[in-house]
Order: sequence, then C-alpha cells, then structure tokens
Amino acid sequence: MHSTASQGLVSAVAGIVLSLCLAGCTESGSEPISSYSVAPEPDSSSMPYVPATSVPPASDPERLPVTAVPPELVGEWDGDRADYSFASNGQVGITGIGQGTVEIAGNRIAFHVPGIAPWSVTWRVGHCADPAGYGYSYRMLWLDDVTYVADC
Repeated sequence: MHSTASQGLVSAVAGIVLSLCLAGCTESGSEPISSYSVAPEPDSSSMPYVPATSVPPASDPERLPVTAVPPELVGEWDGDRADYSFASNGQVGITGIGQGTVEIAGNRIAFHVPGIAPWSVTWRVGHCADPAGYGYSYRMLWLDDVTYVADC
C-alpha cells in the first residue's frame, strides 16, 4: 500500500478530478477535456446478475465462489472508505474487512469473505490518465458510486 501522505495526495487529486468533471470537464471553459476517458459501462441488460446476497456466508475460505479477475481490475486500489487489492486468480483483500474472493459476471462483482454475507456491486474502470494536468497519472475504479484510484 501507499504511505499516508501518498494516500492523502491521491484522495485530493481524485477530489479535484471529480469536481472538474462535475463542472463539465472543460479546459479554459472551451472544449471537454479529451485526455481522460472512462471505459464505457457495459450493457447490464445482457449480463447475468450475481445473486450474492442469497448465498449464506462461507466459513471455509477454500469453498468460496471465485472467478478470474479481468486485467484492468488487477492491482491495488486506494479509497477513502477502504483499499482493495485484486489478484488475477480472484483473490481479494479489503482493508478493515479481510481476505476473500470475487465472482465477476459482466459489470457485476460479488464479494465473498469468510464469516460475512456476500455482497454485489456494479463496477467499471477508467483508463490511465492525468485529468488534472498535475503530472500524476492514475486509473479510477467505480464500485457502484464509490471511486478508488490506482497508479498506472
């Protein structure tokens, strides 16, 4: 993980980016910023829903449901509420919660952590960019409406 100062910087930059984008993502009040693009949201109508909340929590980590993680999601993601670490084999670490696995189907991701009821959210990843122009490029992950950032 990153140092506290680095996390503060990442959070500050993410806040600036969000403010800019909410204000229209423009440079000098003219055209929209083109250096930052967000991966298009998949059409969830054709994707299967992962019924994670209907599955009781598993007590045996070896028996947790798991799928491979797409390359764009693999790595460490920092956020204000928690940090996530996704491995390509479907393992996940969540600060303050623990270690578990994920099941991914389209734009849905289900989290399975021993002793905790599974939960499911939508996800998408933004491309590596320096949207604020400060010389620091990063990617953004959205889990439902909560954002997380990762180094490029």
